[in-house]
Amino acid sequence: MVITNDTTARRIITAYGFYTVMPGWEDPVVPETSARVADVALFFNPDTDAATKARVTATWSVSWVLLVPDHENATTGLGPSATLVTVGPDGQRLYAVQKSSD
Repeated sequence: MVITNDTTARRIITAYGFYTVMPGWEDPVVPETSARVADVALFFNPDTDAATKARVTATWSVSWVLLVPDHENATTGLGPSATLVTVGPDGQRLYAVQKSSD
């Protein structure tokens, strides 16, 4: 599961068969659509604390965070559970999210 707030990235990710927290396109059959939209907005808000971001990643079983250059400030508070994996040619950043061991 990937969380990103970039519409183009969501569409590309889903076109390759991967899942995103917020659907690539509006889809009336996706469960909890409004909760998903709210949680993605909350996750990428730079004022959201790390504990809330951790709750969002746990709720949706997020394994990856994809940031595009316009959203770099959203890295604030990702915490030690997110590890930078690679940087794309246009500055996209892919982070792996370590699952908590409850």
